[in-house]
Amino acid sequence: MWAHRMLHVTNKAVYGDWMESILYNAGISGGSLDMTRYFYANPLAHRVHERIKPTFRQYAHAPNERFVTFGCWCCPPQLWRTLTGMPKWIYSTSEQGVAINLFAGCELDSKLANGAPVKLRMETYYPWDQEVKIYVDQAPAAGMKLSFRIPAWCTDATCHGQPIQRGIHEVTVQSGEEINIQLPM
Repeated sequence: MWAHRMLHVTNKAVYGDWMESILYNAGISGGSLDMTRYFYANPLAHRVHERIKPTFRQYAHAPNERFVTFGCWCCPPQLWRTLTGMPKWIYSTSEQGVAINLFAGCELDSKLANGAPVKLRMETYYPWDQEVKIYVDQAPAAGMKLSFRIPAWCTDATCHGQPIQRGIHEVTVQSGEEINIQLPM
């Protein structure tokens, strides 16, 4: 949540990169697919091995499988809270337009800060596939700004086949437009 708030305040792509990294590499992997079992600590960090920092050895007793239950139930609800809050993490709205913070197959049916209705559809299998398609189904008559983050790891990103730089990329869009982004892995 901190990285999401910092992204919103600063508009610096690094915070979106952190959100993405945490979600894909730590957050979602903490729970089983049916969300009934959880890791309390990252299993890669609690192996007893001399190369692991002593501060992580405190979890050496933890099993290498997900728990059904444990003494402190603070982490599973936080994971659920994070996952159910994903819609507000994916998109942000302002008076000028919409910012896409994370890539996910989903739809946005909302209003800009000035009350103008906006509808977007995002089609992607990211992070398993490099293609992201964004359909602008409804935008203000005068158009709006649409910004999206190109992750720091992606050195060859394109928008409509044209190379774009890492960081926050901004375009002006109208209703009916389609944005095609490629993020080669």
